[in-house]
Amino acid sequence: MRRIIAVLALNLLPGIPVAAAAESLAVYSNVCINEDSGDLNGIRIVILRLGDAPYLVMQQPSGISFEEAGLKKLSQADLGKGKINFSFEYQKTPAPFTGKITEKAIVGTFDNKSLNKDYGWKTVELRRVSPSQKTYGVCR
Repeated sequence: MRRIIAVLALNLLPGIPVAAAAESLAVYSNVCINEDSGDLNGIRIVILRLGDAPYLVMQQPSGISFEEAGLKKLSQADLGKGKINFSFEYQKTPAPFTGKITEKAIVGTFDNKSLNKDYGWKTVELRRVSPSQKTYGVCR
């Protein structure tokens, strides 16, 4: 799945003008390195706009690498209003996310008590980062 998404993104971007490429691919992340363990913490979300359909790719770290990405279709109407809603499973329980999206960040909440407790999240803020980001700051 990761290979398909990466190949698709790489094949689409060279033919898109620079300004349009920013609108076709946006990466948001709060991934950081745990100073004690060296493990990655947080999540990374990619918004792909393919034609008229927006998609979300979400990755969670596992140790020093990322787990296999999950792909979800998003509502174009919601994105047009600056809203983002999606869901995935965390420990076999639904984890719906509701938030706001801008060019600079995604801010919102997960409705899953286990996820919020495990990560210490009340509100999640994912800043927009470069798609080629390969280094991460230390968790605070």
